[in-house]
Amino acid sequence: MTPVFLLSDILLVAIMAAIIMIFVRSYRNPRLPQWSLMFKEPMAMVAGFLLASFGCIALLDSCRYESDFQVRTVLDLCLQGLVQKEGPSYAAPLTAIAGVDSSPLVDGVITALNYSTTMTGLILLVFWFRGCSCEQGLWQRMTNFIKGQHFYAWRSFFLMLWLISLVICIFYQWIAQYYIMGTDKLGSDILYQALKSIRTALAVGLLSTFLLLPCALFFGLLAGYFGSKVDRVITYIYSTIAAIPSILLITAAVLILQTSQIQSADHHLLILCLILGLTSWAGICRLVRAEVLKVQDYPFVQAVQMLGLSDSKILLQHVLPAVWPIALVGVTLDFSGLVLVEVALSYLGIGVGEGIYSFGTLMNNARMELVHLPVVWWPLLSAFSLVSLLMIAANFMSDVLQAFFDPTRRPQ
Repeated sequence: MTPVFLLSDILLVAIMAAIIMIFVRSYRNPRLPQWSLMFKEPMAMVAGFLLASFGCIALLDSCRYESDFQVRTVLDLCLQGLVQKEGPSYAAPLTAIAGVDSSPLVDGVITALNYSTTMTGLILLVFWFRGCSCEQGLWQRMTNFIKGQHFYAWRSFFLMLWLISLVICIFYQWIAQYYIMGTDKLGSDILYQALKSIRTALAVGLLSTFLLLPCALFFGLLAGYFGSKVDRVITYIYSTIAAIPSILLITAAVLILQTSQIQSADHHLLILCLILGLTSWAGICRLVRAEVLKVQDYPFVQAVQMLGLSDSKILLQHVLPAVWPIALVGVTLDFSGLVLVEVALSYLGIGVGEGIYSFGTLMNNARMELVHLPVVWWPLLSAFSLVSLLMIAANFMSDVLQAFFDPTRRPQ
């Protein structure tokens, strides 16, 4: 086995590692913003657990290796049963694999229920006994857990842990006996394609977001703080970009890209992220500019100006921390929009390159299959369900961030 490194995989892993390090450092350092306080709310715990699950799938799909002259990922290794299966065309969901002795579906659910409940119960017991060794006894710890009287929303955490483990156990019970989400025209497994598309959605969303954020912060800080001619020039630029319909601007840029001789699908994906990032910063820039215009009149900013501090230090040390929350909330909302733009472009056939799985490509392939009788609905349902789940989790997390940075709504 030889490791294979793609630039998009390296960047995606680096961004996720940076997010994890921010949470770890804030938890250990009380002088930093306590991001862990967000998870006092059940909605935040559920949304965080779902996003973490999607992130784990994307990370497994980003670890590549070469074996037998084929490039595979760790996710392919985990989904070995799906990769090796070639079924009949348009096999409906939960269709038994021919030539395989399949047990009843209920037996697999019962076995998975036992496994998931046992695993979650063991983790819960460790959690309770850990509390018993601290200031509370075991019975008090259990009572507080049942009543939900914990600093963090542990009931929501263990409920999501049980549900996710149940889904995984059912998946591995059925993977060798059934086509869980059916097959397409070529007999390829729909569930495998949908799971492989998660990495593309997160890569486009995260990479584009981390590209637009520096542009929005830089131009927004300059326009709001210096004003005058600098403000007018930057305002003209982002107003012009915002006046052009974003989907048309992105489509035109992607079509121009397709005329170039780009052979690598990974480079095509990175340039798509670059286009999305450079054409989507106007909205966040407008918000940052408006917030800077308000912050620069605050007494602490005027005080450091009177002390003779340089403009760069004022912007970085005093103004930027004050406008950072609104930029972060806006970027979280833009994450959902960027993922949907990539899905739309891939649906139109001008998104990611060939050889890269995408929800939009899966929906585009399913579009023509809806006219069949009987209707082949499962490819579209699989892609739509996972995209909707990702968008709902991201939007919930945006609401949680907004409440966290709002002093009147922050959990105490």
